[in-house]
Amino acid sequence: MFSSILAREAGALDSYELENWVRLKRVNGWRARKRYNTVKEPQCLAVDSSDGRFLLLGFRQEFSIIDATSNPRDVSMSQICQQHLSPRTCIVLDALWYPGDFALFLLGVSRQPGEGDVQIWDTDRLQCESRIATGEVSAMSMSMCSSSHELVAIGSAGFGNSIGLLDLNAGAVAQKLDGQNGPVKSLAFSPEDEHLLAAGGADGSVQLWDVRKAGRAACVQTFDSSKREDTAVIGDVVTGYGSKRRSWKRKRKPYRQPSAHADGAVSKLLFAPGGRYLLSVGVHAMYTWDILSGLCVSHSTFPVRNRHFALNAAVSMDQDLIYVSGGMDVGIFELFESLPTRYFERQHFASIALLESSPITEELYSVDREGELIGWTSNLEGS
Repeated sequence: MFSSILAREAGALDSYELENWVRLKRVNGWRARKRYNTVKEPQCLAVDSSDGRFLLLGFRQEFSIIDATSNPRDVSMSQICQQHLSPRTCIVLDALWYPGDFALFLLGVSRQPGEGDVQIWDTDRLQCESRIATGEVSAMSMSMCSSSHELVAIGSAGFGNSIGLLDLNAGAVAQKLDGQNGPVKSLAFSPEDEHLLAAGGADGSVQLWDVRKAGRAACVQTFDSSKREDTAVIGDVVTGYGSKRRSWKRKRKPYRQPSAHADGAVSKLLFAPGGRYLLSVGVHAMYTWDILSGLCVSHSTFPVRNRHFALNAAVSMDQDLIYVSGGMDVGIFELFESLPTRYFERQHFASIALLESSPITEELYSVDREGELIGWTSNLEGS
């Protein structure tokens, strides 16, 4: 890496060649550096956004906070805490660090089928400061760039097909966004606009919301996979004898509800850096959307050996690199490419359940269904 920078300073490499060289090294340089054994299968994984040091894992009846800077053989050597929840029927379904500060974190806890709450925890004292009854939580998201509100978007069984906006200052649900066609399965705030929220449903729908508005008026965009960027309605047909207009009688088609994913629920939503493009991950496919036009700009598939498990995706700090797991493999996608550029060296011996990238450090974390957590780093040193 240092020799390439010297070559750029000497004029032997231009900026475009250096950028491509760094990208190639990053794609080919991913290695498994850290390996933890959590024994149990985690239900959720979150990386803190302040310095990327702490990992929050949710299990059945308990959660754990892990220091990712150490490199242990066993998770107990770096485990800061392991807290059991009561009653014993609790399941941590989702976890979320407070943006920019690891002093607080949120847990979406299920007690019984259809019942649950959102718990706000103090990291220093390891105490639950507040509980808000919401029903069984399916998704949570909080804006990383917010300066005017502290809203937590929640999808849960208690809200039905609506999105609940929890105000942390008031400790209660401020309002609900109505208009989803099914239960909410994934949520994501825009990294550039603190009021822009994307929501994915169990019916495969993807919608864009403005949290400043209320009710159905808050929906500003509904994405439809049948609307592609290269699709246009042409009225004039050019023939060998010039241009003429054709007319025909169209048959009336039955109304079809707009849907982004026809193969099932939207398991994950991710905004690309810059907030212009939205990535939606379904059971077997991914779509990239232009949030300004509402059109689908790319469609990607990932070869999965076991079709019973949905895809998982994580966006890197780079502008257009996406890391996707399916089965025991992790592939690297370009943002607008339909096939993976490269695969990671296989290190998992069970299907990967969770995949998250650190927003600060150049690290990626994957957890399989047998509880093995692997930290991946891209090594550019000494090149």
